Amino acid sequence: MVYSRVRTDSELREAMQLVYREFAKHRYVDPNSASWKELPKHNLHPTSATFVARYRHRVVGTISVILDSEIGLPLDDTYKEEIDKLRQQNRKICQFTQLAVDRTFLKFRRKEGKRMSQLFVFVPLFKLSFQYCALHAVDYFVMTINPKHESFYKNVMMCHEVGDSKRSPALNHAPTSARGCHVQEAMSWSHKSRIWAEILVNPPSSAILLGQEVSAETS
Repeated sequence: MVYSRVRTDSELREAMQLVYREFAKHRYVDPNSASWKELPKHNLHPTSATFVARYRHRVVGTISVILDSEIGLPLDDTYKEEIDKLRQQNRKICQFTQLAVDRTFLKFRRKEGKRMSQLFVFVPLFKLSFQYCALHAVDYFVMTINPKHESFYKNVMMCHEVGDSKRSPALNHAPTSARGCHVQEAMSWSHKSRIWAEILVNPPSSAILLGQEVSAETS
């Protein structure tokens, strides 16, 4: 498995196609909507970063990090009041978004006899995203999640509640809730969970985070 930051519009489009396919399976997007065939404006901002996991040159996982800027954050469409409160505290904020893992790939690997779960792809992607936050001196990251995953993000990822469950217009009015985390606080969590230990150990080089090199992981 190879993890890297996308460097071209073509690579970004490939990542967004995975997001589109996986989100469509959950009915988060309309399969006939032309808007999802366009590159999202937040991803095109120069401070944003999209990371991908590739297996034999195929994108099988992705996540994007959107730093707060003059165009705001994607979750402003649902949680602007809550995010503005963080902004008023002079915090440098970013959003983790567009997390997607190719479930067809996971099934294929299981048939090959590999013990494979979404976490196998998710954790290295989250690690790159978290370290990208640290590189840019971000104080607080936020994300929207499906409420059915509340337990994982609360008890395992230890993210705080930012906003109550709401219907997101960007996700076909699916229920979402907002979670967040203090970056500096999380830096000391390596002893609290195996996942945070993996995220914090051996941080990737700035060259990888800036898209100048790739990070190889065995599968």
